[in-house]
Amino acid sequence: MKLLFLGTGSAFVPIEDNYQSNMMLRHPNGKNLLIDCGSDIRHSLAHFGFSYTDINAVYISHQHADHCGGVPEIIKKYPVPVYGPYINEDQKININNFTVPSFVPL
Repeated sequence: MKLLFLGTGSAFVPIEDNYQSNMMLRHPNGKNLLIDCGSDIRHSLAHFGFSYTDINAVYISHQHADHCGGVPEIIKKYPVPVYGPYINEDQKININNFTVPSFVPL
């Protein structure tokens, strides 16, 4: 397996070509797990030659915009399962008034 850092920047200090916390765990079988999904995910994916269709699942470490703000954009274009910590009673993750229907609490 290979862990590719698509961004290591913070939410408040944008640095050219260093995107928010976005990582991709790449398995030799071709499956890719996106770990965290900042609101700039489309830019970091494109910068490294990837698109939404290269993502097989998403894991969200916690519910801050620089770690999950890009999830609605991905889910609307390419529905994949979204995993993460237990959020609330109905076990849904809500980002900017968008409820992620494929959320699976761990």
